[in-house]
Amino acid sequence: MNKHSKKFFDFINELHEKNLPYVIFRGFGKLPKMPDKDIDMLGSLESYDDILKSASKYLVKNNKICGDINYGFAEWCDMLLNPYFTSLERESWLPDGDKGLGYFRIDLQNSLYFKSPYNDFKTFWTVSKKFNDYVLENRIKQNTDITYYIPSVECEITLLILRDTLDKNRKWKDKHISRINELLELSDKSELIRCIEMVLPESNNIVEYLFDGKFNLINKIIDG
Repeated sequence: MNKHSKKFFDFINELHEKNLPYVIFRGFGKLPKMPDKDIDMLGSLESYDDILKSASKYLVKNNKICGDINYGFAEWCDMLLNPYFTSLERESWLPDGDKGLGYFRIDLQNSLYFKSPYNDFKTFWTVSKKFNDYVLENRIKQNTDITYYIPSVECEITLLILRDTLDKNRKWKDKHISRINELLELSDKSELIRCIEMVLPESNNIVEYLFDGKFNLINKIIDG
């Protein structure tokens, strides 16, 4: 295990020991060796202060790159982003190490939120508390040499839909389409409908469009 992995998983192991719920919802594809790029983590709202305390024991801040952000109150909580890093020293073998990253960047969030179409995608809004908690409650244990938690297949698909239709303003990334198609083969259709209906209208239609590869028709649902 490299020194960046060790720092990150020392933090993760403490969350396990203290029973502090979390899920890594993006950037986990190359773990445990390295992140895909950044690691995006959701921490339980009720345990969030304790999660930050654990993060501060093993990880470091770098306000020159990104400090803590509060995107404001939406529906049921303030939308917090707390970035941490495994080191301030860059290493070229890590993702984008030649472009100024070169360490693990961990973006901790106290809630799941995305850009809102109601203000031309310039502000953020939370998903429903029901879905936020559902993602945590139905997380999947990954256990290669090291244990960590990622979303269920159906929750991950739902989060990718929200990522591309909201954060990316309905511009679907090829890597996300590829990942969705891979996950669809493993998914339970009724469970996928259940997940999507917690956050978007016309969940049955969205699922059919996913299986048919008609992502542009999902955009039309978002447009209303």
